[in-house]
Amino acid sequence: MAKKIRRINKQKSAEVDQDLYKIYEDDDGKLPDLTTVSRESGRKATRILTRTIQAFCVLAVISVLGFFFFSPYSKRSGAHLSVTINGNDNIQNGVLETYQIAYANDGSIPIASLEIKLNMPEQFVLKQARPEQTSEGNTWTIGHLSPGSDGLIELNGYWTAQVPSSSTIQTIFTYKPANFNSDFQDISTKTVSISKSALEIKADGPEETIHSEPVTYEFTVKNVSEILFEKTELKAVLPNGFIIEKSEPELPEGSAQTAWIIENLKAGDETKISITGSYSASVTGVQTIDAEAGIILSDQSRQTQTSAQTQTDVLGGDLSAFLIANGSNENKTLSPGDTLRVSFDIKNNSDANAEHISARIFVSPNPTGTKTLPLKLDQKIVSDSGIFTAPSNKQAYASFAWGEKEVNELLLLPAHGEKSLFFSVPILQELTSSNADTMEIKAELSVSTIGKVKKTKTLEITPIIISINSNASVNASAYYFNKDGTEAGKGPLPPKAGVSTTYRVSWTVTNSLHELENLSLQAELPPGVSWAGTSSAQAGELSFDQQARIVSWKLNRMPTSVTQVTSEFEIAITPTEEDIGTFVKLTGPAGFEATDVKTKDTIRKSFDILTTELIGDSFAAGKGVVIE
Repeated sequence: MAKKIRRINKQKSAEVDQDLYKIYEDDDGKLPDLTTVSRESGRKATRILTRTIQAFCVLAVISVLGFFFFSPYSKRSGAHLSVTINGNDNIQNGVLETYQIAYANDGSIPIASLEIKLNMPEQFVLKQARPEQTSEGNTWTIGHLSPGSDGLIELNGYWTAQVPSSSTIQTIFTYKPANFNSDFQDISTKTVSISKSALEIKADGPEETIHSEPVTYEFTVKNVSEILFEKTELKAVLPNGFIIEKSEPELPEGSAQTAWIIENLKAGDETKISITGSYSASVTGVQTIDAEAGIILSDQSRQTQTSAQTQTDVLGGDLSAFLIANGSNENKTLSPGDTLRVSFDIKNNSDANAEHISARIFVSPNPTGTKTLPLKLDQKIVSDSGIFTAPSNKQAYASFAWGEKEVNELLLLPAHGEKSLFFSVPILQELTSSNADTMEIKAELSVSTIGKVKKTKTLEITPIIISINSNASVNASAYYFNKDGTEAGKGPLPPKAGVSTTYRVSWTVTNSLHELENLSLQAELPPGVSWAGTSSAQAGELSFDQQARIVSWKLNRMPTSVTQVTSEFEIAITPTEEDIGTFVKLTGPAGFEATDVKTKDTIRKSFDILTTELIGDSFAAGKGVVIE
């Protein structure tokens, strides 16, 4: 029995050994040396990393809890501040309005400190606040606010905003609950609509008239608010062709607009403004006169309040006349070197003959003063038999006159007949500081007899303003030698087939009359011409688009204090055998563009291609043709 047990135990021991062998054997089926024990450093590092991660997790939880329970402006404080802004939403300017800012602590925790800041638009004039502000900037320091307690701030004032418009009242509440050491903040807003004006305006005028007959327009401005306005403004927009003769009160001298300032217009008061004039002979049909009233605030900003309009039908008269300058009866912009071309078109609209007609055109500097006309008046002036009178010490204007002695049609213009008078005169190529850069062209027409009615009648014509663009010019040149004869280029000269030669190109912009902005000069490099990489510009940015092969020079502005700027760049060519005996193109046609700041017109100029002929480089003369 004992032997049997020993056999069983031995058998189990062998099975255990076999299992342990399977557990500890390596990939080669061998057992490791288990007589020595070594600790792996990796397990220690793993434990350290695990503990570090656990520590960071704990800190992250604490941070999150701190954010919710201790950060400023959190609403988990146990204190709750409710805010409302009460008042009129639909506003009339100049009428006293009252706004109430109500606040209350609806929470269970006292508010240890409370401050209220009010942000009102500039167009709201605050007359009174109850209670008064405790510090500058429309701020109230309330202090302690117990649970269930409330308060009220009342504001009285009026609006002076543009009509229509909208504005927003904003209140910022900064408070600290008794159980916290950080501030909380609530913001409340109210948007109002300003839809009713503080002013009323009426515009009155005749329903019908004929040109050259005097007409009067009357504008009435009334203050329908509850307050006095120190300054209000009436602005009238008159049709093109209405010629002002007088106004009551008089227009401010030199004013560019038809506008009047009304001082101290009291609540309920009104004022009247009238303007008298006539329509020129070129005006027919329904004409609209617009009037607009506004408030001038202390910062001199204008808040439009209301507008009105009236219309007059201008009936065709016996004679009509049109003044045309360079193809237009409206204001025109020309450039130095252009030719001023003026025509005066006369038409007899009646069924009878018009007799003894005379016409005159006046060209004067605008405004008149010490400046002279920018015209070449010493040269022969092309005119349709008109009598030319040059400016003198007594008069700054030049005039052209036609009468029945000069033009037969002016002796007798038949029913429904027409006649055009004209003249042309060149504008100076170079303007100086003594030349005016703006001219006014005016014309008048007189007739003494139409049919059986003998009565001299004089018609005024809508004047035309001619503005002269700045005297910008562009010069482009290519050269191999500097002005002192030293080489600026590289390689053989004359250029040689199969060999590279480098040239330098210079662009110069000259200007002095008006400031320019958004200047741009561009040219395309022809095939076979490469960008050599060397470039410079006194101002702006000079660049080369490799894909489009465009050289571009751009400047934001060029003030009149800077009369000249230059940029330069290098290009290279390697002529082929086909180029032998010819000049090679260095640049394609180039274009210049800039905006005249005064006239708002776009100035455009172009110049021809540059070649290896190098016109202007005296040292390279005769060395431009490609040789073998």
